[in-house]
Amino acid sequence: MKLKTLLTFDYELYFGENYYSEDIVLFNPTDKLLEVLKKNNTKAIFFIDICSIYAYKKYKKYDYIEKFINQMVKIKKYGHEIEMHFHPHWINSKYDNSKQEWIFDHKNYSYSNLIDNLGEKKANYFFLEVHSLFIDIIGYPPTAFRAGGYTIQPYEKDLISLLKKLNYKIDSSVTPYKKYISKAQFFDFLDCEELNIWFISNNSFLKQGKIDFLEMPISSVKKSFINLIPYALLKLINKTIPNKIFNRRGIGASLELIEYKNDALTIAFDMSSQKDKKIIKYITSLYINKFKRNNTIYLNILSHPKAIFDESLDVMEWYINYMKENYDCEFIGFDELEI
Repeated sequence: MKLKTLLTFDYELYFGENYYSEDIVLFNPTDKLLEVLKKNNTKAIFFIDICSIYAYKKYKKYDYIEKFINQMVKIKKYGHEIEMHFHPHWINSKYDNSKQEWIFDHKNYSYSNLIDNLGEKKANYFFLEVHSLFIDIIGYPPTAFRAGGYTIQPYEKDLISLLKKLNYKIDSSVTPYKKYISKAQFFDFLDCEELNIWFISNNSFLKQGKIDFLEMPISSVKKSFINLIPYALLKLINKTIPNKIFNRRGIGASLELIEYKNDALTIAFDMSSQKDKKIIKYITSLYINKFKRNNTIYLNILSHPKAIFDESLDVMEWYINYMKENYDCEFIGFDELEI
């Protein structure tokens, strides 16, 4: 059995309130992250919020654009992959110069929202516009997609058709065993394939099919009575350890939650601290054991630079070395998949 891990990062600002400048919220944490990856000779994948460039350009906020582009150059220089993260709420968001803050338009939070509000033709036109902007900045077309807020529904079939036309080959939006419905977000991943990875159908990212389009789900383990007992004990032990106080850089918008269900155990380095190591090791072992009969297991871990702090980087560095030493694990990009 071979184990390969994909460290994926959603490169984005907060979509509620950013407490500090873009430097503090995004660019500085990403620089620190890149240095840790370089030190440990580890590859990563960055899903970049290219729609933010569309909005900043509209309001002539060129400082952000310049720093964004410079960081993309650095990410490529360090050997990492850059792919598409689609947050179309930027299309009608406005910048208030007097308050020096963005007023976000969450009614266009997803591709499906765009279709509802603008129609499919205009939705596709905007997607093509930012897709082209991605190519202009990065220098190559994206082949992997991650939906903002994981919202690939309800118009899955339309989105799949659009992505195929633009030669995307991979989606990485699905987090099995989670459901979240709000005024803006909509995803229901409670009923998806019980597979490590799968080729999707023409109609759904959640169902196995035969088209040349791979679903690389965010790795998660379904909660059960058996695995929740040790998990609960580890959480109980953690409560005896003082919480690490992180100076949060922002907060997500309140999107009027309608329905939520989380049956997933997942790994992330967002706001992680040293006391989280045992839980991370436990979930990793559960996931590996679930697919131990596979010749190759792909572990897809999602985090956000905006939510990674110095101690979180220490935890991530520990995890990289732990996986290499204990599982002979390779850290790869999408271009190294053996499918």
